[in-house]
Amino acid sequence: MFLRNFFAQYPTFDYRPSQPVMAEFYRLCDHKGWDKDDPAKANARELLREAMAHHFNAIYGTDVDDLQAMHNMCTTLRINPVPPTVAKCRQAIQGIYVNICDLVDEPQTHVPPMLFPTELALSEYTKRTGKYYPRENIHTGDLMRFLLRQIMNPSLSEGRTTRHGRGRAGASRRTRGRGK
Repeated sequence: MFLRNFFAQYPTFDYRPSQPVMAEFYRLCDHKGWDKDDPAKANARELLREAMAHHFNAIYGTDVDDLQAMHNMCTTLRINPVPPTVAKCRQAIQGIYVNICDLVDEPQTHVPPMLFPTELALSEYTKRTGKYYPRENIHTGDLMRFLLRQIMNPSLSEGRTTRHGRGRAGASRRTRGRGK
């Protein structure tokens, strides 16, 4: 619904909901003749990001402490067997690298999201495909935020193996600033 509503703002554009959302956005940009620095494109991208956040939240939930939401995410990420507790779900998901745009697309395209062995591999895929999701979107729920990774500079991630093979074992970006 949220993605349809976004694309409905452009009535001359023939939105194909079974296609990946970013492919449709880039097709919209071509349709509208927007170049890279066009303010209309920047505005549309921001509105699309909001629609994507709402869409993700509606499908997967927002609460990283909700067992049902975590079970759904584990199933989507093909974690089998699904862990019995929120803490064990978090632990299993923490080692997964998945593109948020692919998660948003999955219910429409029926293509399971690609899972990457490292944050660097996810970063390279994201840069190559242009499937970015911003870390700072205000509509991003805690569940989506839990899945976000360092794309522009994966070596900055805490508690993860970096491109140089070093990480801070036991460090968790999940609890930073939450007093836990």
